Amino acid sequence: MNGVFDLGGTDGLGPVVVPEDEPIFRAEWEKAAFALFSMCFRAGFFGVDQFRHGIELIDPAVYLKSPYYEHWVHTVEHFGEKLGKLDLAELERRGHTRRARYIRGAVGEVVLAHGTFIYPDTAGNDLGECPEHVYTVRFTNEELWGAEAAEPNGSVYFDVWDPYIEHADREGVAA
Repeated sequence: MNGVFDLGGTDGLGPVVVPEDEPIFRAEWEKAAFALFSMCFRAGFFGVDQFRHGIELIDPAVYLKSPYYEHWVHTVEHFGEKLGKLDLAELERRGHTRRARYIRGAVGEVVLAHGTFIYPDTAGNDLGECPEHVYTVRFTNEELWGAEAAEPNGSVYFDVWDPYIEHADREGVAA
């Protein structure tokens, strides 16, 4: 293949310099993108050659400007849609928010504490950094979408800022 997807050994680009201390992941989301590959591969979304082809479907200008693991996410989206497992229009409608509407009022379990970070609700409104704790919360599919609509035994993990959490007892009643 000749093109932007196969730049290795191309004349005029110079040597590939790999820093000694280059991290495997440059951002937390890249770890999830890495995990998506093995999960979707095992689930039959694609084989190794199909995975590479999915990357080659990316617009060349987007490919050159996007991070490495974003290419992986693109491939998962492509084959997820092709297999009828993902609705890209639905993903686009949901967008990115700090607390998705579908988890509001749902009862979940805190499974990981990430520490404190600048709170975007205050920092974005010129009210100061106001660091807050961030937690990963596990919600069962049944809790989010009801027993009739939920995929059985599934879960959704969502990172939530502490001010968005209402504490509940074991029965799910807010305390």
